[in-house]
Amino acid sequence: MESFRPERVYNGTWGFVYIDGYKLAEVTAFSATIEQETEDVNQAQTLAPGKKPSGLKCEGSVKMHKVSPYMRDKCSDKFKAGKIVQFTIVGGINDPDAAQSERIIIKDATVTKLTLMDWELKKLGEEEIPFSFTDWEVVN
Repeated sequence: MESFRPERVYNGTWGFVYIDGYKLAEVTAFSATIEQETEDVNQAQTLAPGKKPSGLKCEGSVKMHKVSPYMRDKCSDKFKAGKIVQFTIVGGINDPDAAQSERIIIKDATVTKLTLMDWELKKLGEEEIPFSFTDWEVVN
């Protein structure tokens, strides 16, 4: 096993995000997480319960510099009409100094919150798009 080398630590500067094939050049952060939900399984002659998987909680977010109303325009009418807003999101990082690149495809990202407008004096505009999902593919 190779010893730790500091230059191998991923640098987010080399990250990227595409939504339905559209590159978000203004992206500043991306995350997608999976939390395994479990149920307790009580057992005879033991005080601590075992665990049985019962589901997954899949969530993420895309943070961006606010440079246009792109997401608002794509989502607002669908939210207003009570429709689900879904995208395919490809996120990854390709740091030239890291040991390898990483890429994930979120196949059914459902936008869960939409900010119509948010600004503050002397502060650069930013936007966060939270989403949930049920399917993904790890691509390396």
